[in-house]
Amino acid sequence: MGSARPQTTQLIHDNVDVTHINTDLQTLVLDADLMLRSEDPDTSAKEVELTIRARLHNHEGDPRFEALGERLERVRSEYEQGILTGLEYLRQVLAVATDVVKTEQETKVQLVDEGKRALTQVFEETRTDATPETIRQIVDDIDRIVNTARFDGWQQTKQGERNVQRAIRSTLLRYQLHKDQDLFDRIYDYVRQHY
Repeated sequence: MGSARPQTTQLIHDNVDVTHINTDLQTLVLDADLMLRSEDPDTSAKEVELTIRARLHNHEGDPRFEALGERLERVRSEYEQGILTGLEYLRQVLAVATDVVKTEQETKVQLVDEGKRALTQVFEETRTDATPETIRQIVDDIDRIVNTARFDGWQQTKQGERNVQRAIRSTLLRYQLHKDQDLFDRIYDYVRQHY
């Protein structure tokens, strides 16, 4: 992404609804065959490239995504130098998009696993009488219901905090653990920092 990043970031903020565009990259990857038959591959490639840049903006600081950004820069540079035709440019941009989606999916799985491991540890330290199977069920339920109740920036709103606290309490109630304030506090502290 290199020296082009500030200019690219400004371009994204001026011209792109990032929250909307973030949902479209996977669709573009799935529609790759259709796009490769486009009558205007240059324009299609530029649209996909802008979508990728918006998506990469959400992962600044992650070396895997930085490498994908640098790869995208090389593709664009080769296109601008006339080394790649419009169709080759589109094909390579779609290949980068595929790798961005794949890396995001891998990241999501890792984050879920790490989150569940940390919540499991909270339970094991707090509830030494609970069986591993019960802990796994509770952690799965908390993860699922918190992800349903949360929204971006929830920690900065009273409503968001209430929604998540209610979600945790209702899950603990199902397992008759709702009166364990220390357990609730430790779970909520973890969720507030990581969800």
